[in-house]
Amino acid sequence: MYGITLQQLEIFLTVVHCQSMSHAARELYLSQPAVSNWIQKLEDTLGTKLFIRSHKGILLTPEGLRLYAELDPVYQRFRISLEHVLRNNIKGKKNSLNIGCLHEPAIMEMMRRTTSFFQEQYPELTVYCELYNFRELREKLICHELDIIFTFSFEVHDLPEISYKKLGHLDLYFLLPSSWHIPSHCADYRFLSEKTMLLEINKGHDIFLSVCNAHGFKPAKVKCVSSLLLIFYMIAGGEGFTIAGPHLPVNDYFNNNIDILPIADDAYRQKIHVVAAWRNEEVNPVVKQYVSIMEQLDCYAPAPKRLHDFVKSNWYLAPEFETDPEQMR
Repeated sequence: MYGITLQQLEIFLTVVHCQSMSHAARELYLSQPAVSNWIQKLEDTLGTKLFIRSHKGILLTPEGLRLYAELDPVYQRFRISLEHVLRNNIKGKKNSLNIGCLHEPAIMEMMRRTTSFFQEQYPELTVYCELYNFRELREKLICHELDIIFTFSFEVHDLPEISYKKLGHLDLYFLLPSSWHIPSHCADYRFLSEKTMLLEINKGHDIFLSVCNAHGFKPAKVKCVSSLLLIFYMIAGGEGFTIAGPHLPVNDYFNNNIDILPIADDAYRQKIHVVAAWRNEEVNPVVKQYVSIMEQLDCYAPAPKRLHDFVKSNWYLAPEFETDPEQMR
């Protein structure tokens, strides 16, 4: 592994998330010189500069941003897997619920509202909430690694062993590179017929292609990408466009290099719903309690401008929240 340690990778990602060496040092219980030295060793090993210091703090170089976009999803999967193994080996553990959610603020907010209310009603139960991509959510639900998932309807509607509840729709937009210089009032989308559409999904391509057709074009190519964060990176670099919600990660590179255009045709709302899904033959009694809570709530609400750090999301800013976050993990 070229002499790179997991500690170096964790330090690198923490510096990116904190956007500060000193803040990262406090988060990691290390001294600031130690963090700086570890970053220097990582840069020396890779043979490239990862950060630039400026009056705004520290900024990622293009090489650092690419490393972050590819590494963060991998590291988060490792962390989740490790925590899952440890939880399964804790003796005398309480009844618990494992929830998975797409990394999209509006969907995360639906999950947050439902789970907050659930924990108010059942404070003795433990709830674990983690973020995954489409494929991981579906597979982990089927394989009994997750009890409830929050995803799009097209991912589960054809699975006879899965039940789901529609929670609402998600407003979708075209996300494309600012370098293409498309005016915000653009009404002719046919220029996208020469471009590549980047998608994270394995299913539902036809639905997103139908959105393109409704706007008078068919993309030159559809490319599947392993994570939404990597899609943002590729769009900012001019490699293609996608269809997604309007929320971008907290990173000047993304915000300054990605434009958002509205989808004029809303027929997709009849085909794409946000759902909570669970297995039909569920033996965990906590799942039935959670589903019962969902039936009582109007789960749909637009995502706040600054999303609460309810799950371990490092992409979006977290506002002040009236409930103790430690009770919500």
